Amino acid sequence: MPVEKKSGGLAQYGSILGPVAGLLVALVLIVVAVFTDSVSKLKDELTGQNQRVSTALSSKDVMTEAPNLATPDQVSAALTADKGGADRVPRNVDALLKTPIAWDVRIEAGEQDEFDTYDENKDGYWDEREFRTTSFYAGTAPRNDFKKWDKDGDGKISRAEHSTPPGNPEEIFTNQLDKDGNGHIDDTEMSAAEIKKMDFDQDSKVTLDEYKRYDAGERPEFYNIGDPSGVTAVFDQAKMQITISWQPPTETDLPPDLKYLILRRAPETVEKRQKEYGKRVLEYQNLLKAWEGRRDAWLNTAAMVDAKGDPDPNGSAVPDKTFKQVLTRAKWDAAFALWAERSGKADPKPREPEKASEWEFVTETTQTSYDDNTFDLDVTYTYAVRAVTGKELFKGISFETYESYKSSKRISQDGHPVLVRNRIEMSWQSGSEGGGTVLLTQWVNIRDAGNVNWYRISIIVTVDPDNVDVGKEYTVAELLNLNVSMTTADGTPATPKEVLPADLKVNFNTKSRFEAKLGANFLIKHTEFGDFELTRDTKAPAAVIPDATGMDNPAEVRLLGLSPKAKSGFFEVRRWHKVGEAWYLVIQRGKVDAGKTVGREVSMSAPGADVEVRDSAGAVVTAAQLRGAEFKDQTVNLAVGTFDGVDKRVAKVDGKEFDLFATLYVE
Repeated sequence: MPVEKKSGGLAQYGSILGPVAGLLVALVLIVVAVFTDSVSKLKDELTGQNQRVSTALSSKDVMTEAPNLATPDQVSAALTADKGGADRVPRNVDALLKTPIAWDVRIEAGEQDEFDTYDENKDGYWDEREFRTTSFYAGTAPRNDFKKWDKDGDGKISRAEHSTPPGNPEEIFTNQLDKDGNGHIDDTEMSAAEIKKMDFDQDSKVTLDEYKRYDAGERPEFYNIGDPSGVTAVFDQAKMQITISWQPPTETDLPPDLKYLILRRAPETVEKRQKEYGKRVLEYQNLLKAWEGRRDAWLNTAAMVDAKGDPDPNGSAVPDKTFKQVLTRAKWDAAFALWAERSGKADPKPREPEKASEWEFVTETTQTSYDDNTFDLDVTYTYAVRAVTGKELFKGISFETYESYKSSKRISQDGHPVLVRNRIEMSWQSGSEGGGTVLLTQWVNIRDAGNVNWYRISIIVTVDPDNVDVGKEYTVAELLNLNVSMTTADGTPATPKEVLPADLKVNFNTKSRFEAKLGANFLIKHTEFGDFELTRDTKAPAAVIPDATGMDNPAEVRLLGLSPKAKSGFFEVRRWHKVGEAWYLVIQRGKVDAGKTVGREVSMSAPGADVEVRDSAGAVVTAAQLRGAEFKDQTVNLAVGTFDGVDKRVAKVDGKEFDLFATLYVE
């Protein structure tokens, strides 16, 4: 029986396999073509977007309007994979690039040096936080100390400071900075700006010594200096002080420590000052010891400093140890004095007294005026001012050296010297059968712990045939037995026992003698000026006390002798006169009757027997010297007006009134 053969599974559909397979292949090719076209378009669009991003980032133009702008949410939604949008980029998303916004562009880092690596915020500096991320912070001293790197103390480390790390300055100088080994750094090895920071001698090079100073924290600072000008010295009789004033230098770049030294020329006091030198040294040592105690107390408790360690009343209190690390012993004194000044508690270091010479130091100040009350009476003073600094000056600036300072020239006062006369005033107090009592008053300056104060001191003395000398030199014990009284310059009463030093002697010698009683009045004879009739009217307080305010070079008039019954007086007239650059004091004395002229015109070359001429040092100029060529044709007008007589204790000259023991000033 025949057996039937069966074909395979696909063979049985052989008649349709060919067309179906062809259709499938066609479909695959179509899908591939569509996909390829889509990818190509996507690629083209992304490439275009990249080009537009690059163009927008490099452009400075900003588009103020962006129509049909896709929001950030729409862009995000369009690009999420779960919505099939991974290959979709909204066509208007590029408008975002045209809007006025800030782009945070992150660029892969290229090669960086050590400084760049730790400069996280790329501001060109290491701050203290950034420094702590470096290997130096975990290392050894001194390179683990931020402040050692921060050489200019501005709170950050610059690239230049990073290039000169703390360590052995000699090794750094030799092995890193002095590249050609010639012993200095010049502009071929370092920028001019960096050299300037270390160039202490201003020669445009840095030596090893200069680099060591720089590494130790010193900084070259250079300034200018100039002369003060317009120096004046004016005596204020009411306050018993001489006011010195001046104009500061006009130069720019003046040093921050600029101050002024006030000096005065007084040859007449040299011998006296030589005798007082030992006493003043002892006084100085006591003052210095007390001052050092105040300084040390400040250092050890609440030395106020800023972040750099400089004195600052508004700074922070730092421990003594920390402060001593910041400032050397040599700087403590200046630091304390500066702190005290800034705190409104001026406490300068006491100044060691200088040995006596014609010029003597008065004081130092940062102001442009000073009230001096340390002068002596009957001494001729010429004041001068120096501008001084302890800072370095610009190369080529001319200066003088005075003690430890760089100084301007010594600029003397423009006007005539100052001479404060000491005249003992006499007042009738009481009468007795053979005489009576007289009140004597004068000014006395008393030194106490470096300070000088002026007092008007009065005593009552007896005058009669047994006590003919009107006053003498008294000890304090003797003064206390003479009803002594005292007031300050402003009239405030003072207690003699508390004020008068035990070793003080006060000279009340009037060079006058009691002659006789004229009724109730006393006839007193001066050894040089003759009779002076002291009337009962002088018991009243002084009437008119003129002053020289606003006058440039007035004549000074005094009544030295008086005879009311004879209606005459013995006058002294004096005035300063300048010959060339030198000042001379011309003094004329003589008896003047009522109705006659007080004073006269004086010829310098032939002044006459009633005239005396003194130089600015107080020395008498001889007749032979006055015949010199410089005095020829030089005249001085000392005629001040007519003597109108005396009314009680008031004298009158040309209608101008003044007390019998006061000074009349006449322009």
